[in-house]
Amino acid sequence: MTPVQHQHAAEVQVFSFLPIAFLGAMLLGFLIWVLALIHMLTNQSIQGTDKIVWALVIIFLNVLGAILYFLLSPTLRLSSPSIPIPPK
Repeated sequence: MTPVQHQHAAEVQVFSFLPIAFLGAMLLGFLIWVLALIHMLTNQSIQGTDKIVWALVIIFLNVLGAILYFLLSPTLRLSSPSIPIPPK
């Protein structure tokens, strides 16, 4: 095998992995997008027009909208855990 043929064979091996990586990235992005939609729909702290706006952001901006939702949306937070104290 000549050096040019060997270099071409190495390039083919590297580029044969790209479709699999691209498909994996697409599936990961789709999963993040679906999880953001589900979380937004079930989030009790977002109501009314805020829910509509977040739905539009997630739908039209796709993965970027989902990431923005997870970074900027309000979430329910407990002020303190409610652990019962046993009597003495």
